[in-house]
Amino acid sequence: MRFFYSNIILLAGFASCSAPEKGGSYSDELLISEPTRDHGQWSNIAEPTPLGIDHQSASAASPSHGCQDGWVDSDRGLCWQNPARDLSADLRDAHDYCAGLGRGWRLPNINELLSLVRGCDQSQCGLSDPDCLHTGCKTGCNQCALDGGPDAGIYWPDALAGPVNDGYWSSSRVSGHQSAWLINFRWGGVYRNYISAENPHLRCVKQLCESVDQCVDGDGCCPNGCDHLSDDDCEISCEGNWYDLDSGLCWQNPARDLSADLRGAHDYCAGLGQDWRLPNINELLSLVRGCDQSQCGLSDPDCLHTGCKTGCNQCALDGGPDAGIYWPDALAGPVTDGYWSSSRVPGHQSAWLINFRWGGVYKNYISAENPHLRCVKQP
Repeated sequence: MRFFYSNIILLAGFASCSAPEKGGSYSDELLISEPTRDHGQWSNIAEPTPLGIDHQSASAASPSHGCQDGWVDSDRGLCWQNPARDLSADLRDAHDYCAGLGRGWRLPNINELLSLVRGCDQSQCGLSDPDCLHTGCKTGCNQCALDGGPDAGIYWPDALAGPVNDGYWSSSRVSGHQSAWLINFRWGGVYRNYISAENPHLRCVKQLCESVDQCVDGDGCCPNGCDHLSDDDCEISCEGNWYDLDSGLCWQNPARDLSADLRGAHDYCAGLGQDWRLPNINELLSLVRGCDQSQCGLSDPDCLHTGCKTGCNQCALDGGPDAGIYWPDALAGPVTDGYWSSSRVPGHQSAWLINFRWGGVYKNYISAENPHLRCVKQP
């Protein structure tokens, strides 16, 4: 038997009697629990979906598109997590959950989430990310009949699965409010909720790569949805070097022992071609592992004077996680001295470097022949 709502809403010790809007919609700020769907049947008891990715059902959804862990929207080049998750997370936790899946997964913006709506033209309006996200943008963005969608009453593609007793988070914040935009697929409508609210549902997304050039190698080859390409293809785009999944950068590996001044270091990296360059201090700091003391206010281009280094300290000599070195264990290279960055110290004839034996930042004259460098590029 299908579960229907009463028009009496109980909230934190008081009741208000009000007729729901068309389709039983929510207000712009309140998130009211709804029944959940299980294989087309309705129950008023929500059973949480286990975390992680259901590889078996995901593979069946799109075995040939390189989206083995989700559903492919070929029109937009997106891979969607399938089934969705019942997580009861606030916006920050929703972001962290998707990012924690790795391989390019993230929380969708409101445009992307709206692209999943099927059979409800009323939901398409001027709301867009990032061009128009204030509440006035929702004008003309209406809901459809409750449970009138094409997939057993739900307004999404029939290939999708997941709980529908509540709305789905988007990453799009409402301008000037501590809230974000969501969609409830039972009525196809857009609404907003506080970012601190524990909204139960989310469906992560990632961009599918269209060519080998968009792929990268490293741990978990092709993290951005290029699973349909072979490991050999992936290795081509980073030329057998090392890809940092966290920063999205391709690093020369092993590093070079060159004894070059700053100009010579720039010229060496540029001479490699294919967009290789000398890293700035932010990028070089992103390689430090196991030394939180090295992280401080130093950044390129915002703050490069010597005062920015306050609080940027070193760690114990040879105490890093990679045989004593403070960098990822996948990296190789000499460590007898520091590594050049491209970031100049304002007002000085010097530039910033890092010595990975102690994880610390320091400066040296640009004319000094510093022995080490590791080039970088954006794949």
